[in-house]
Amino acid sequence: MINQITLVDKPNKFYIANGTIEILKWLALFLMTLDHYNKYVYNGTIPYFSELGRLAMPLFSFVFAYNLARPDTLKNKVYQRVLTRLFIIGLISCIPYIALGTVKFNFWPLNIIFTLFFSCLIIFLLEKKNNYHLSLALVVFVLSGAIIEFWWPALMMTITAWYYCRTLDNKYLYLWIMATASLMMINHNLYALFAFPLIYLATRVNINFPRWKNAFYVYYPAHLSVIWLMTHKLI
Repeated sequence: MINQITLVDKPNKFYIANGTIEILKWLALFLMTLDHYNKYVYNGTIPYFSELGRLAMPLFSFVFAYNLARPDTLKNKVYQRVLTRLFIIGLISCIPYIALGTVKFNFWPLNIIFTLFFSCLIIFLLEKKNNYHLSLALVVFVLSGAIIEFWWPALMMTITAWYYCRTLDNKYLYLWIMATASLMMINHNLYALFAFPLIYLATRVNINFPRWKNAFYVYYPAHLSVIWLMTHKLI
């Protein structure tokens, strides 16, 4: 429950309050659900749902990158735990995702959970900061980008957002914006860029909102399953 909203007085630092970042995650989940409901149940005919849905991936990508950029992520072995959860939930999500019938060759592209999985794996390898792991990160980037939802632009969005959150270097901000704009090759529009005003607004307010741990991991396969039931008129 939202019970307090205050302004954040940190204009010179990229900072988002924990409750606010949680709100961004739930906003992305809501927009994704609208998009999937429209796509699978109404064949994309509901006005504006598809356009709103274009904001979901860049918001997911940013929230994920922001959380990975927190201090001591590598030291606390956060990557290993996140990668394990993502891989398991990605496999579970394949069941309703494939059943909805929009993939090719019974698997391609892999669902968004695997997009986040490979983004996390690449960032984990980059954290090692040696030539071997940098080379391995490049190989993972090239190969995984061909088989996941939103392809290489999604990987680039997450990686550059992570670098920006860690360094506040504007060159990564520009690369992040360019990576997000490159989603036009997939979405055929630039609506994804509207995520940036929302992210900026998030840096200016502190919303007191509780964190529901692992909610995303439960929600993603569950909402796909419900939509599959709706397409078969079982609910």
